Amino acid sequence: MDNLSRAGETGRVSGLRAFVRSYGTPFLAGLLLTSGLPPFGWWPLALVGASVMATTMQQRTWPDRFRRASAVGLGFLGPGLFWVTEFHLVGFLLGVAIETFFLAAVISLAPPAPAPRRSPQAPSSPAWMLLTLPASLVLADASRSAWPFGGTPIALISQTQIGGPLTQVARLGG
Repeated sequence: MDNLSRAGETGRVSGLRAFVRSYGTPFLAGLLLTSGLPPFGWWPLALVGASVMATTMQQRTWPDRFRRASAVGLGFLGPGLFWVTEFHLVGFLLGVAIETFFLAAVISLAPPAPAPRRSPQAPSSPAWMLLTLPASLVLADASRSAWPFGGTPIALISQTQIGGPLTQVARLGG
């Protein structure tokens, strides 16, 4: 009996470790993205969070990208929209759920990076990932700013770079 309970505990612990390994890094990426939002303004950490997010999305299936992007969304929007709890807890929970769904759907629909080719000339990361992921983040910000109820232009990824040096460049391309 004692061995059976230990085996069950070991299975639960290994399952928890697998869950943390799969979704802990994307959640951390979301927290790093939050650090760039006002009032923190730590925009360099938001860039690190975006790169961690991009790394966790490579070579994944669509459902896995959606789940990982949901973890990013919860890490980003949970703290980013926490101020809503001052008005309504259920509104906060619904807002985070809806906004996380938007973010996860748009990020997961960006074409994934294929497996690297086995030739020495092949780049380690595909060039189109540098275009599709930022484009999907712009689309996520635009969709969240327009819908539902006229949009929620609060806690946007673009707001993480307000105090950074890329603000002037953003005027050219968004």
